Amino acid sequence: MPGKMIVAMILFDGWELLDSQGPFSVLMKMASLSKTRDFEFITVAKSKATPTETVSHQPVFVDHDFTTCPQANVMIIPGGMGTLMAAHDAAMLSFVKRQSVEADWVTSVCTGSAILAEAGLLHGRRATSNKALFDVQARYGKEVQWIHEARFVIDGKFITASGVSAGLDMAFELGGRLFDRDVVEAVKKQIGYEPLSEGDDIFAKIHGRSQGWSNFLLSNLMTWTAPIVVPIATRAPSSALTMLFAAKPRVLTVLLFPEFDVLDMACALEAFLGLSSTHCFELVAVNPVSVEAGKAVQVGGDSASGSRKYSSVVHIACDRWIDDNTLPADMFPRHSRGESVVYIPSVHASQVGILESELGRLIFQQLFSPATQNKDSFVIGSGKVIHDQMELHTEKPSTDASFRGWDKTGRTFWANAGLHNVTAALSAVKELVGEKAVVDTAVTMEISPAYLPEGVHL
Repeated sequence: MPGKMIVAMILFDGWELLDSQGPFSVLMKMASLSKTRDFEFITVAKSKATPTETVSHQPVFVDHDFTTCPQANVMIIPGGMGTLMAAHDAAMLSFVKRQSVEADWVTSVCTGSAILAEAGLLHGRRATSNKALFDVQARYGKEVQWIHEARFVIDGKFITASGVSAGLDMAFELGGRLFDRDVVEAVKKQIGYEPLSEGDDIFAKIHGRSQGWSNFLLSNLMTWTAPIVVPIATRAPSSALTMLFAAKPRVLTVLLFPEFDVLDMACALEAFLGLSSTHCFELVAVNPVSVEAGKAVQVGGDSASGSRKYSSVVHIACDRWIDDNTLPADMFPRHSRGESVVYIPSVHASQVGILESELGRLIFQQLFSPATQNKDSFVIGSGKVIHDQMELHTEKPSTDASFRGWDKTGRTFWANAGLHNVTAALSAVKELVGEKAVVDTAVTMEISPAYLPEGVHL
């Protein structure tokens, strides 16, 4: 058996959740099924002192900083608002350039290609990036052949993907070079995803090109305002002013049991972008693995792994926690003027004991009690283990011949793991704020139209 292969997810404040978690999780799921090579998955950021925050509120305590990170075989660099600063961070550029020398594969998703370009790694190479900001991105680096119509581009050991969900397509292409075909096909089936091909990017047609002075001014404005905008966007995800002045504010609670599935979480949270302007967002850990710097830490990874090796890879800093000693009277607070949404990603089968414990019973009992389950509340659960507990407290969603990976009863949704979460979450968004928010989110995510709710078109 060949030596260990290290897959590193490189993070910075303001990274986009699915950009990294998509390819990271897909490769993790393939590794859990593979018997031909040993893999290690690590998270890396400039500093380990505090969690590194996404633009959609998922703070991660990383495994390594730039000085302690071992040599990676595969590097995954996400995009996001934070690239406006990370692409000009000397420490980041130096680290990425140094690691790339011996790495087997260097990949980026969305605006993460700006970091590779500024590090000089795309000089004379073909590359692509997010289509909505394509011409802003094309100003990065020197002598880069930016390809607008590509979903992803492979040039030597460098792979650059278009916006957000294109990282999944890139991951399956890379997975086909790292794993046996049967492993790749098994993961496609497991998460319910059919990858798009290298040149199959419909969003190149949706997003036109912007040239001239307008592009120049936009590029400079984004760079100049980044030191102000990025910290606000990442450190204040639940704005008190937003909740105060919103006509119908919403509370979005993500309930994280130990060994939750990070791909499920990433897919659903990206789909909830349509609620972002009017929601209070909180991560709640159930029986957290630890409490660090006042934050409850919960672990996630591949919930479908036959081995628990890959089920506790990512460490998330949560806003509050629930355990036997801190069981609140009202576990799922609702805003008096708005709706509540509770999302529960799938968990590893080893956690069924917590779900069936007295604590788990009380959580699901309150979640589906008449006081919280009403016309203003939505519950979305993912995976069989979670579904089995939901079924004990609510009417089972029908799974007739038309079942396509998700279903609903009233305002209770259940989805198979993976990309089915996108459709279920977008369906909830459609009911909450309308079809336009769904379309806007799908375009922002650059998600395949195949995962839109029935009757919704780009």
